[in-house]
Amino acid sequence: FNVLRCLLEEENMDSCIYGEDIQIIKMNGSKVAPANLYCDNQKVFVCEKAVLKVRESDDEQVEDTSNCDDDAAGDVLQPEQGPQPLTITKARQLLSWYTLSQNAGVLVVDNGLVLHPLWVRCDMSDPAGTAWFGAEPVCMGSKVTGVKLYTVTCKGSTVDKKAFITLEELKQEHKKRHHPTSMGIKGSARFNLYGSSVVENTFIVSQ
Repeated sequence: FNVLRCLLEEENMDSCIYGEDIQIIKMNGSKVAPANLYCDNQKVFVCEKAVLKVRESDDEQVEDTSNCDDDAAGDVLQPEQGPQPLTITKARQLLSWYTLSQNAGVLVVDNGLVLHPLWVRCDMSDPAGTAWFGAEPVCMGSKVTGVKLYTVTCKGSTVDKKAFITLEELKQEHKKRHHPTSMGIKGSARFNLYGSSVVENTFIVSQ
């Protein structure tokens, strides 16, 4: 709660690291796909796994320690990656803490502070394939009266692949409709070299 409060109050602060591996980013809701549907015009907090970044100043150190074990070096320095998800367990835990922080019944909570909506990126490791958890305070005036919870799941394509014909089935269907024994190439042509024409009211028949 204190970390989110700090991010909320510090306008020039856009991100911070919580614990050892959790990154919290403050951004516009339009930049987050699921939040774009609900929180388009407001700031949101996005929680994801913190990613190690290789600093340019470390290049010389890598050269000087080239005799070190490659596996050990690989654990320390990783190339910059895109956003990484948190485990479902960790995501649920963060969502629970956030919900409690907005609960007016909890004595330690500052009831006058309304946090930005929270969106947690998940690793889809549960049976439902959860990709995002979201939470948004519901306010009446300046007081929080509840919290909306969102779950975004993704199980892959929604189209039933069984409905499509396979390549082998397509080939067999083609053979049924076009039997090789009944197919052949045959052609004929008839040419009219002179045609029929009328010359001074005289009709000339083609030969």
